[in-house]
Amino acid sequence: MKKTMSVLLVAVMLFAFLIPAAGCAKKADYASPHDAIVAQQSGINIIGKTMTVTADKDVTMGFIYTQTDISVGANVGVGIYTDSNALHLDQNYTGIHKGQTVVVKIVDYDDHLKTSINFLVTPVD
Repeated sequence: MKKTMSVLLVAVMLFAFLIPAAGCAKKADYASPHDAIVAQQSGINIIGKTMTVTADKDVTMGFIYTQTDISVGANVGVGIYTDSNALHLDQNYTGIHKGQTVVVKIVDYDDHLKTSINFLVTPVD
């Protein structure tokens, strides 16, 4: 009986510590590229903020996400940046695959065409 209670107590203690730890992942500043665009269009500085992206393709020419967002009237692209010397897409990056949800840090964005918004991002560990 004592052994059963000891095992039960250990099991309860493990669950008490492991379950909360599983939910402690860092939450992104923006839940999607759409939310980041809305914030940027509202005048908020989004550089250095994080957003959650679900890749709609394996990395293709540096891009992991390209969609049309009708509600903001723009084509949206999210491209991976990993070179600290120049702001350009890393066309050799292969670390993100279609369907994978990742948190990325916004390094820069280009919206000069207004109908096309491209985010330059780097993966967050």
